[in-house]
Amino acid sequence: MEQHKNISEQELDLLLDDALGSESDFILPADFAEQLSARLSTQILWRQSMQEFFLYLAAFLAIAGIAVATLFWMDTAIWYQITSFFKQQYSLIIGIHILLIFVLFTDRVLLRYFHFRLNEKRYYS
Repeated sequence: MEQHKNISEQELDLLLDDALGSESDFILPADFAEQLSARLSTQILWRQSMQEFFLYLAAFLAIAGIAVATLFWMDTAIWYQITSFFKQQYSLIIGIHILLIFVLFTDRVLLRYFHFRLNEKRYYS
């Protein structure tokens, strides 16, 4: 940008006229704007869906953390019973959590994305 400060307005106009007047080496497809807007819409939808998924996941984890902290603070005898149950059934509990996270991800991200893609194909067909 520093080198352009020394160029006069007339020289800059000549450079601009030359750049705009010459033929380009590439040709954009006729549906370039549609392709670009579809790709941009998909990226925005994906980013927004992922943010919403992580927001829900963080909210669920916060609620679970508050519940566990409350149980520990209220009565430690119940806490030891709960931890022994978790130690005995850890594989079942981990499986249920993975399933719930997958269902949440599918609901908040994948279904929305595939619905968008289906409507997009119908619109451009």
